[in-house]
Amino acid sequence: MDSSGAHQKEAPLPEDRLNLAIVCTAIVSKVMNGLGTLATIWATVVLLGGFSVLIKQQDFWYVTIVAFVESIGILGGRINQEHHQSGGKRRARLQVGKQDDGQKSGCDGRTCLGAAIFVALRLAQIAAVATCIVLSLNRLKKQDYVDPQHKGAEDHRNIRWSLNIFYGLVFTQGIIFIVLRTPVVWALVFSTGLKYRLYGPSGKKVVERYWSDNYLAFITGKWRATLNMNLITFAKQLAVSDIAVDDQLVGIRAMDRILRSVEYSSPALAKLRASLDTDVLGKLIDMLGFVGTPDEEDMRGHASRVLLKLAPDILLDTFPQAMYLITSSLLKSTASNMDVDFVWLACES
Repeated sequence: MDSSGAHQKEAPLPEDRLNLAIVCTAIVSKVMNGLGTLATIWATVVLLGGFSVLIKQQDFWYVTIVAFVESIGILGGRINQEHHQSGGKRRARLQVGKQDDGQKSGCDGRTCLGAAIFVALRLAQIAAVATCIVLSLNRLKKQDYVDPQHKGAEDHRNIRWSLNIFYGLVFTQGIIFIVLRTPVVWALVFSTGLKYRLYGPSGKKVVERYWSDNYLAFITGKWRATLNMNLITFAKQLAVSDIAVDDQLVGIRAMDRILRSVEYSSPALAKLRASLDTDVLGKLIDMLGFVGTPDEEDMRGHASRVLLKLAPDILLDTFPQAMYLITSSLLKSTASNMDVDFVWLACES
């Protein structure tokens, strides 16, 4: 029985494969952006600088267009900026949601304009990538970079190799761009949420946040933190954050669901206990006093179930407010078996 328990603790968590996918995606994205930078330098320095009067007018305009596309960041996606912008959009949506709480408005002018601009930029990006791939592949196939009368000329000798390198870089970058946007990664995101039974918009949101935030952490140099991160610890960070009540609700709800999963509750609880400190545990206990809004009451219910799992770690000498909040939470809610068990275990600890 002990060996089976040890084997269960050593079993990999569902997000381990997702962490590996995050690392691979970030590395490949950096390679893609590096190819774009190299293609831009090659176009401006070698082709437009050294062979601008020797290459065909057709190749001149092709190289100019691709260099322009690369310089403004359409091909390559500026993935780092996209993730930062997605975080900004998420915070903006939270602020708007608080300002318009309880109001179900349609599509106002700013919202519709923002959506239209986003769609237009996305379509422009797709068109630019497709154009670069088609142009590069077409020129690589034809290989007619030099007119027949100039094939033996000394000054045209290196044009073919120079253009092949440029079009090869652009074509490879375009293919990587398409590969990065295949649904394989999102299948892993969906699978991770499914294994933890993180259903609904809240479950989807926490797994997507896990992906995007850890991606940003990796590309900013925090690679060790990305590899060692797990979903229960990430949900804990959201739950005790001071950014928005929405993040706290998503985090504590995810913690509750993960700790109630049959297959992964034990290793997840071990990970959570390893990452706990006095300040974090105190913030979780303070959630038992949330009674102002329906969201806060929902947070209190999830926090009580999470703290039930952590009851042996709650010392009344360290957290003197615990007994008052537990009793108050029990009196202000319906007398469920979960609350009675929670009070009993807390007093036992």
